[in-house]
Amino acid sequence: MERRPTPYGFAVYLGWPTIYVGRERGGKPGFIVTAPLAAHLRTHVQRPHHLPLPIGRKALRRVRKLLGVDHRVWIDHRIYWWVDRIDDLATLSAVKFAAKHGSTSWTRKGTLSSTLVCIMRGVLLGPSARPRGWWRAPSVVAVMKNKKLTLNQIADRLGISPITVSRIRRELRGGKPAVKAFRRGRGLVS
Repeated sequence: MERRPTPYGFAVYLGWPTIYVGRERGGKPGFIVTAPLAAHLRTHVQRPHHLPLPIGRKALRRVRKLLGVDHRVWIDHRIYWWVDRIDDLATLSAVKFAAKHGSTSWTRKGTLSSTLVCIMRGVLLGPSARPRGWWRAPSVVAVMKNKKLTLNQIADRLGISPITVSRIRRELRGGKPAVKAFRRGRGLVS
């Protein structure tokens, strides 16, 4: 039996089976699943790569599958984590969501990025594009034509960028179109 110490207060043991498998005695060496190893793997099911063990990747995968904490379970835990926070995902901006739920147990660095939040919002909630011509609604036009509001105030009220406010205002005044079209292989079409 081989003993491999870990920095987490327990050792990982590698042993050879003593039972007969077919005509061969013993078989391949394998890791012996001890109670501390099983507890460690179950505790860190969502972040298995964070605390490395002196076990090869395939052997670790086999042990995790044997314990019922394999990759599929890890993916399910991550999906449940996002679904539990779906209301915040739908209402908060990506930066605010990452700040509120920033410390997670399953990301590689332990924190969320706003990029990951945007990706998962698209996956779980679908595209968030507004319907075509949304800015022509009377309530939006009234906000756009309000001379007392700055570009930033209008952008905050409508949830768009100040540059988009400028483009839409130009379109409402009868200038260039707010949305530019692309023709395949020919670039911008005005």
